[in-house]
Parts: sequence; C-alpha cells; structure tokens
Amino acid sequence: MLAAVLVTGCAAIARGPSVPGSAGSSQRTVKIVLLESFSGDRAAVGRRAENSLRVQADLLNARGGLLGRHLEVVAADDESNATKARELAREQLTDGQVQLVVGPGTSATFDAVKPLLRQAQLPNCVTAAADATMAAAPFSFRAAPSDRDRLASLISYLRRSHPDVRSIGLIDSGEQPARFGDDLLAAQAGGSGLAYVGRASPGPGDPDAAAAVQLLTSRGAQAAFVSGPP
Repeated sequence: MLAAVLVTGCAAIARGPSVPGSAGSSQRTVKIVLLESFSGDRAAVGRRAENSLRVQADLLNARGGLLGRHLEVVAADDESNATKARELAREQLTDGQVQLVVGPGTSATFDAVKPLLRQAQLPNCVTAAADATMAAAPFSFRAAPSDRDRLASLISYLRRSHPDVRSIGLIDSGEQPARFGDDLLAAQAGGSGLAYVGRASPGPGDPDAAAAVQLLTSRGAQAAFVSGPP
C-alpha cells in the first residue's frame, strides 16, 4: 500500500514544475514528510509508518529513484497534538522539495493541518481520518476504507454471526470529531434491522470500560462496537 502511496503522491512531480532549490543533486531530491506521533501512546503507530515508508523509499531509490528523483523521508513528531501538528506542517511546507505529506494520524491533528495542506495543493495521504474530516480536502486521500464501508462490514458480520442481536451501541474514546457519527450509525444500523441506542465513553476512572458497557446495557444494547481514537 505504501509503495502505491509513494507512486501516486510523487508521480505528478515529473509533470509539474521543477522542484525549487539550488542547482545540482538537490534538485533531484523529493522529500516525503511523515506527520505522525513518535511519542506517547501512538509512538508504535508512528514508528511502523516511518519504517514502512523508509523501506519503500529505499527500494525505489535502489532502482534509480522515482522518475529519476531520489526520495527522502522526513519524520516529524506531532505528539498527537493539534497545535504541534499545525506548526510542523507550516514549517515543512515551506520546503520546496516536499512533494508528499503522509499523515497526520488522527482526525483531530488532520483537521488542524487541513487548511495548510489545501493551500499548498500538495498530495496528502492519511492513514486514518473520519469521513467528516475528509470533507473539503481535495488534495488528501486515505490509504484505508471509509468509515461508512468499515461500519457496513462490521454490521454485516454481526448480522451473520449473531442474528438474534437487535440493538447495538458504541464505545469510543470521546474525542472529537468522532470517527463514527451518530447519524451514520443510526442509518447503517437501521438499514440492517438494528436499533442504535447511542454511545458511551470510558472516563479516567473506568479503565476497563465496565461503566460504559453498563450504560449501554441499561439503554437496551445487546452488542457494542468499540472504536479507537479517530
């Protein structure tokens, strides 16, 4: 998938204007910026993304580069912080050699940098972002199915494996924007003969989500989907 991302995101370089910079080899370098979290709870996610990008970039460089251009991966730690992500994006987008931005990795951080990406008009690949957050982002694309498609698959599996279930709820992190909106959940569930009873988010004193499960059960939920941070 990331190899396809590199080709899709960078192939337009050969068709567009020359990369700004000094004469010589620097003009033959294309930078791919990875905006992700390399610290805190999402550190492992960021490292996996960085390693994958570097492996694919190295493979392409060993074959002469992409359309003759050398690929360089630049990793920037946004610390899962929207303000930090915005600052890093603004800094990196001033570099004329940057031709592809991968990330940020959450809906909140992506939403913070979206106006800058739109203004720069550079290809942007996000690995995870809520459907609503992808609106008004004409230069961004996801390397994952849409939330609508993922939810449809989950509901289809639930109906096949547990046909007796008639009502569902959602347990999520409570972060905004939410990955699955209540309108989407109600519509998808209703279309499959299920009632959607609402969502619950575990608080600091509910590490195992027991209270959230009890709340959904009290509302009549017979099953619950669990969603991570958007």
